[in-house]
Amino acid sequence: MATFRIKRFNPEKQPEPYFEEFELDIPDGATLLDCMNEIKWTLDGSLSYRMSCRSAICGSCAVKANGHALLACQRQGEHLLDNDDTITLEPLGNMKPIKDLVVDFTPFWDKINKVKPYLEPKDEAPAKERLQSQEEFRIIDDASTCIMCGACYSDCNTLEVDDNFLGPAALAKAQRFVGDSRDSKTLQRVQDLSEPGGIWDCTHCGECEERCPKPARPFDRIKEIMTVALEKGVQTIMAHVMHCPLPILLKEVAT
Repeated sequence: MATFRIKRFNPEKQPEPYFEEFELDIPDGATLLDCMNEIKWTLDGSLSYRMSCRSAICGSCAVKANGHALLACQRQGEHLLDNDDTITLEPLGNMKPIKDLVVDFTPFWDKINKVKPYLEPKDEAPAKERLQSQEEFRIIDDASTCIMCGACYSDCNTLEVDDNFLGPAALAKAQRFVGDSRDSKTLQRVQDLSEPGGIWDCTHCGECEERCPKPARPFDRIKEIMTVALEKGVQTIMAHVMHCPLPILLKEVAT
């Protein structure tokens, strides 16, 4: 029998969040999302959270479990039990809770939109598709696997103290187009991403890398944008933000 300690919040009934505990015998092979569904369906129908595909594709069911963001449908419930046979569930961090485990994604999507997450092609639309070699696609392949779940955004340490930071998801999405051989705005993109709140404000904690449920690896994508910025000669804003000489920055990006 496991204890699920869930952070509840309903501003229509109580202004402050609180924890509520539920006892559940975790079925064999049940994911965390299966357990959450069982609690909602059999113990408390008012429990609110997001879910959709149950296949780690849509990203809807991202929550914090035992202090770290993850996809509820991707992790086995029994594997998350602590020494007291307890699982603590909370809403994603760095976003405002709406009700229970549901958070407001508006700031997240606003920052995604800021990086212009669409192709700005070099020429007019061809009669057929724009061709790209396998080598060219590999540069953006990992970034294209991002499912916008918000797990990296939730646990980003920079966002904890700086709301202006674009965040790892937006920057990973930006690399998808900075590295695209068919895009015409590479220089403009890295210039914009070198403004305060952009790539050089990342603290290199690597937390986004740990929380990403896909091969997107946002921290690696941020470093790749830094490399392109340096290759394009975009150094002024970067050096001002980082307060260190260019050779040191080059070494940091290389590692």
